[in-house]
Amino acid sequence: MRQNAVELSIPYLYDPSQQILRLEGAELIRDMDGAHFLFVNDYEFEWFSRKTGFDIAQMLQHVDGVLSREQGCRLYTQLERSK
Repeated sequence: MRQNAVELSIPYLYDPSQQILRLEGAELIRDMDGAHFLFVNDYEFEWFSRKTGFDIAQMLQHVDGVLSREQGCRLYTQLERSK
């Protein structure tokens, strides 16, 4: 589905959800690359970081924003890059 969206220039959001446990880091990066936003909860964020080796700043090099549902809800955007 991601490939179709990319080929057709259709904006998409990436929510890997429970697939994080079965996907390798390279697959997570591939699927995130080109998405406008990445959606994760605190547990998924930890696994995503662990498998990709990415911190929030590195994630924001691939997406416009990360919505993390940890201790409430936190939205990281590309504005975070300049901080």
